[in-house]
Amino acid sequence: MYEINFGAPGEVGVAPREVKIITDQDFDTITTAGWLTQSGLSPDYLLPTDYISIDYNVSASNPGGDFDFFRASFASNGEITLETLTGKGEVTFTSPSIANYIAAWSNTTGNLQNGAATVTNPGNINAGLSGTAGTFSSFPGTASKGSLRLAAVANTGNTITTISNAAMGQASTISIPDPGASTANFILSATSSVLGQSVAGTLTVTSGGSLVASSGNIQAGTSGAAGTLVSYPGTAARGSLRISAVANTGDTINIITNDSMGQASTFSLPDPGQATAKFGVFGTTSLPATGNLLKAVNALGLLGDAGFNIKSGITSVYAGGGTSNTFTATGLTASSIVNATIRTSTNQVAIAKALPGTDQLTITFTADPGASTTVQWSATSVAVA
Repeated sequence: MYEINFGAPGEVGVAPREVKIITDQDFDTITTAGWLTQSGLSPDYLLPTDYISIDYNVSASNPGGDFDFFRASFASNGEITLETLTGKGEVTFTSPSIANYIAAWSNTTGNLQNGAATVTNPGNINAGLSGTAGTFSSFPGTASKGSLRLAAVANTGNTITTISNAAMGQASTISIPDPGASTANFILSATSSVLGQSVAGTLTVTSGGSLVASSGNIQAGTSGAAGTLVSYPGTAARGSLRISAVANTGDTINIITNDSMGQASTFSLPDPGQATAKFGVFGTTSLPATGNLLKAVNALGLLGDAGFNIKSGITSVYAGGGTSNTFTATGLTASSIVNATIRTSTNQVAIAKALPGTDQLTITFTADPGASTTVQWSATSVAVA
């Protein structure tokens, strides 16, 4: 669509003269050298004194088009170039301006708008400047649901903190979990020394707090890559406690767990007095009966019930007056094997026989032992089922 009018009727000889053009071409096209000739608008009657008003970008959806004033520049070869009188398009707003909003170009012809969905800057964007705080804020699509802010605080020196991504192999969304508190810290990954080795990607709690897995497990290493759990005491240079896995004969899991405890308990590892040692453990079929002695089931540290127990005691005082007396001896049975020794007596006698029974021990002396007689005994008994 093209239309050109050389002034109003009756303006012959009037200067400057207004020339009006209507076209559907864009700004870059109409300011191209020779466009008037190429478009067939018959520019032969243009004068250097004419000012040209052009409605360009006219279309069904933009019937008013965009508007600007131009002058005609004549080259020595007769070629005409239109030059805008106000710069590239007149800077106008396509919507009312809003205080404190960033204005963005709505098109390539100099029109500005507020509230653009996306604004692009090909270089850097600064929020604030040195000595003047600035914050980047992002709001969600739901009203009154807060915002995400990126705000700088003062460093100890004039240094730059950069937050950047590693090279990703896929599109990724990384979410910040709810810490359940008004202040929290990230866990940082840095190159450091762990167990005497330089390790890249070590996670460090930087604020002296604890690392808590509130839901889920803590894992050290993966299958085929060793990992160790390390705990240090409160005193410096006093070693550490480490839990470290070694290869099993098969792909099996070893679990260390507790029985149901009736109280708070602390278990301490005794000093074995040498560089390597083993725990003694019970199999579920080798748990000992109460009071029985233990035995080594094999050479690997498995313990079991030895099948007997040893009890000992000192009898109550016998006043004498006979050569035999039955004493209370809790824990004895008729099958117990007893060793007995006179601990105190008035007369010089010996034990002729020691006969065990259920919770009792009958001692026969070679003569009357006299007053203040006591007997010390020990007994080996088979396990009680």
